[in-house]
Amino acid sequence: MLTKCPECGATVSSEAKVCPKCGAPLLRCPHCKSSNVRALTAEEKHHMKMYDPVAFLSGKYKNNYLCNNCGKYFK
Repeated sequence: MLTKCPECGATVSSEAKVCPKCGAPLLRCPHCKSSNVRALTAEEKHHMKMYDPVAFLSGKYKNNYLCNNCGKYFK
C-alpha cells in the first residue's frame, strides 16, 4: 500500500519509517493508526518526569511520540 509524505508529498510505502526523498519521519500511531503524530521535546519529557507524578509512575515520560488524533503516547 502506498501513502504520501506529509512533508514533501512524495509517494512512499506505508511500511516505510522515513520518506526516502526528504527524510521526514512517517510514523503512525499504534493505537488509532493516524499519521498525525509529533515527537515530544526534551523539555516536555523533563516536565512530565519532574512535575507530573502520574506520568512518572506510569512511565509515560519514556515515550518519544504523541498522537495528536487520539492523545496516546508511544515509543
